Amino acid sequence: MFTPERLLIASVAFISFCFAASSMYVFNDIMDLQGDRFHPIK
Repeated sequence: MFTPERLLIASVAFISFCFAASSMYVFNDIMDLQGDRFHPIK
């Protein structure tokens, strides 16, 4: 069931998903930067 090839594929998929999610978070922060500067609480 757990072969090195499957473990490698699962690891690459997991790292790719984490990278994509983190990239979207950073992109969203950059796009909202101007609006966040004028927010009274942030």
